[in-house]
Amino acid sequence: MQPDALMTYFLTQVTDEHAVHALLRADRWVTFLDEESGRSVFPVWSHPDFAKACAVEEWAGTTPDDVPLDDWLRFLSRLEADGSLVAVMPRPDGSHLLVEPSRHRGDLESFLDGP
Repeated sequence: MQPDALMTYFLTQVTDEHAVHALLRADRWVTFLDEESGRSVFPVWSHPDFAKACAVEEWAGTTPDDVPLDDWLRFLSRLEADGSLVAVMPRPDGSHLLVEPSRHRGDLESFLDGP
């Protein structure tokens, strides 16, 4: 799926379900380091099955958990303050879309407001 189509799919799904999905390990959210920028990255998926598919190798033993959309929108401010990025829909091959938290919040709010 092309990046724009993947982002649209993600935004449509999470605004319909009012939740994003992330991976937990021992009550801590899974993050990773973006080697290019040196910034921490918080991965999110539109469905727990997509998250579960990535619970392999270094993320083995993690479990998907829902983050209500209202909580996620507030949490994005914290990620922005920390200088972190958001990885939208990481795949088992390691590919993902990297987004600044402020842009991600704006995209979500636009989808919530509708056309």
